[in-house]
Amino acid sequence: MRLMGLFRLTGLLLSMSALFAPMTARSADEIFADSFEPPFNIPASDGEAARFLNQATFGATAADISSIRSGGIFTWMNNQMGVAPTLSRAWLEAYTASLPTGSVSQDDRVHRWFNTAVTAPDQLRQRVAWALSQIIVASDRDANLSGEVIMMAEWNDLLVRNALGNYRTLLREATYSPMMARYLTYLRNRKFELNRSGSTFTAGNNGTQPDENYAREVMQLFSIGLLVRGNDFYTTYPDPANPGALRSTYTETDISELARVFTGLSYQCTQGNSSVGGVTLSRNCGANNTACTGIECRFTNTGTLFTATPGGDSANRGLVHPDRYKPLVCYPRYNDNGRDTSGAELETDSGSFNLPPGTPAPTKQISLGTSGSDVSLAFPPSYLDSVPLHCGAMTGSTLTGAQQQACVDYCEGNIDDAIDLLFNHPNLPVMLARQLIQRMVTSNPTSAYVQRVAMVFANNGSGVRGDLAATVRAVLMDVEARRALTDPLHDPNFGKAREPLLKLVAMWRHFGAISGDTALIPATNVRDSPATPNPLAGQPSRRRWGPTNPQNEYEMRPLGAPTVFNFYEPDYKQPGEVTEAGLYSPELQIIHEVTSVATSNDLFARLCSGYGSNNCTAGNTGSTPPTDRAYFPMANIDLIPAKVAINASGPAPSIADDIALVEFFNARMMGGSMSGVIPLDVACFGNTGTGMKALLMNLIRCSGGLNEALNGGSAGTTGGTRVERQRRKALYLMHLIAISPEYGQQR
Repeated sequence: MRLMGLFRLTGLLLSMSALFAPMTARSADEIFADSFEPPFNIPASDGEAARFLNQATFGATAADISSIRSGGIFTWMNNQMGVAPTLSRAWLEAYTASLPTGSVSQDDRVHRWFNTAVTAPDQLRQRVAWALSQIIVASDRDANLSGEVIMMAEWNDLLVRNALGNYRTLLREATYSPMMARYLTYLRNRKFELNRSGSTFTAGNNGTQPDENYAREVMQLFSIGLLVRGNDFYTTYPDPANPGALRSTYTETDISELARVFTGLSYQCTQGNSSVGGVTLSRNCGANNTACTGIECRFTNTGTLFTATPGGDSANRGLVHPDRYKPLVCYPRYNDNGRDTSGAELETDSGSFNLPPGTPAPTKQISLGTSGSDVSLAFPPSYLDSVPLHCGAMTGSTLTGAQQQACVDYCEGNIDDAIDLLFNHPNLPVMLARQLIQRMVTSNPTSAYVQRVAMVFANNGSGVRGDLAATVRAVLMDVEARRALTDPLHDPNFGKAREPLLKLVAMWRHFGAISGDTALIPATNVRDSPATPNPLAGQPSRRRWGPTNPQNEYEMRPLGAPTVFNFYEPDYKQPGEVTEAGLYSPELQIIHEVTSVATSNDLFARLCSGYGSNNCTAGNTGSTPPTDRAYFPMANIDLIPAKVAINASGPAPSIADDIALVEFFNARMMGGSMSGVIPLDVACFGNTGTGMKALLMNLIRCSGGLNEALNGGSAGTTGGTRVERQRRKALYLMHLIAISPEYGQQR
């Protein structure tokens, strides 16, 4: 069997075994006692520093490990929270504007995401934004967003900007986001329209009820969840009205009532010109080409603007007017303000006359369950100075400026009140705490861990609720996250399955990959006549990295979840031993026999990119790097302490050399979590040590192993100089470890 065939088979068996690894019950909680020195601030080893970085970033690097070992984790986090966010939309617009032919695609956005994930200085912010993108989901896999490249870039920026801000701000911006509105279908959501003529009532707009998608998901997924929970997440409560069932946070009626709040939202219209990537795009917000400005535009040309979609540029490059991604605005004509189309309160007395089916009450009423008494919110019909306010007027001519403003305030005030209701619900801290822990640290946090993080979300110590920066600190610096792997109290089930796509990103970061695409954004946008200056002239252009459809190999795509429930669900339990142990395993919902093979094979191609026709086996390793994808510069690979024999007849590297190589990968890639020990008197097939370390030493040193193969053995590769063979040794081991079950579990 050829060497790489043996390695692939070994890697496949190792990867498959990870799916069936035994798990035991969780250890008891420990109460941590503070000291004058911030706990866990200075890691005891490079491995511990890397372990923290592999939770807090997209992958540990030598520079960050050194920074944390010398300055401490708290200093590193403080510095990270002060780094300006690396954003994508403005860059993507400038790139799009510069295209001499064709149009921008989601592939370009994915390349940009990879470039940011691997190279951006604000790693903590970007990593938290990735976690949030799996909690508040909008996806380009949906038909309403699949062609909207610039919009999806702005959605990513929205998450990045808010990743270390306040969750209430994020929830509000998500609610007003055109991307979310298109994804969950509440863009142009209209109230139920009741027409009155004397005592006769008919339904307008074909009797259509408000769309309920967002109302449902903002409660179930983005905030309070389905069940009432205690302050540790795991505690639930029986429903006193329904024996045998658990108490719910909301009902179908609450969904319908909340949907009425999210009505009347559509694109804003900015009168005049906007410059996008140096290209001028314009809109006209007037009726019959008569311009209007401010909130007047939401009344004087209501029918046209409510249904209009901001356009793009005439050159068909993919640019869109900024109104396409700016926050939505309310058009009061279509917002449910508790009144019929005549301005009277909605009629509810069906005993005296016939009402159309589905006619709502004038007051919107939401009542959410808690562990104590329900929390309720009522939205009465619109008034101004105790006078009924007819916000459903077809044109602004029937409303004064003060009345127009009051109608807009009513709509936006209802939305703000609804967001406050969810934001202040006692379920939100535990729901978000548990999911952030799952996405960054461990799939099965103890109730005490969740409770400690939730308490910080509820109050950051200065009376502020929803502080994500403080919450992330609590997630990463908790005693359970930082407890040493050698500590007897460390739970053997602690950790999480690595997300398949993040294996690739981490490898690129671990060893300093760069993009072979060195193109720069040109000085002018040549498709404009005359050519226009590009504001980002001279900056790096697309910077292609890797798979533009990574869902084919990794079951994941940046901002491309298959459903609003993400790539996998937080409560997923793999059938078998995981379920029997009462544990959760979210990522294993997409990690199975097929994806394990696909991921392993693609990782091999990506890691060997530029090293002998993408297979790491040809001569002249690294001499012809690719120009359209990522690769490791030779100088970076040469920093890995991989040694081979001087020539085919020379002695193999010493035992100490190969131990040093294994420990290097153990620290950088696995945060010191690799199992086993290696004795200094290694003897093949007799005393190679224990655990994964022993397995690697056997594969490196024993008969038919890596040293022999790279030194000219019959099953190996003889091409290349000593330096080239050392690079192949490093890359082979890098791949083998990357597909191993132990690397597959981030601990």
